[in-house]
Amino acid sequence: MNALIIGKNTIVKHAIGGLLENEFDFNIDYINISKPQLSNYEFQLQHVQFIILDLTTLDDQGRFFIKEILHLAPEACIIAMHYYTQKNLVKAYIDAGAKGYLLIDTTRNELIKAMQHLLDGEVYIGPGIS
Repeated sequence: MNALIIGKNTIVKHAIGGLLENEFDFNIDYINISKPQLSNYEFQLQHVQFIILDLTTLDDQGRFFIKEILHLAPEACIIAMHYYTQKNLVKAYIDAGAKGYLLIDTTRNELIKAMQHLLDGEVYIGPGIS
């Protein structure tokens, strides 16, 4: 399977990518983009099954970014990650089309658990959401 990790934090991207490669044998690609650049990656987006999306630099624009990704890659399964713990904000990401949500500082085991749920076709919201 192919996964794409989108975000600005190189350390986070590569740590998550290494975990997915080791635990799930995913082929991982990384991009560091913002919304205006998204259309430049249409080919890449159309060939992935999973997208791990670090929304920490997008503030309240995350749900629009998710919708734009799904417009270009409608079959992709997105896990959104952010610092937000409020249910209404997490719900906005899920309503926009994300299949999962984790806090950006989630544990290795929690990320594995989330991926297993998503691979089974289930929506997953990690702990710590109030």
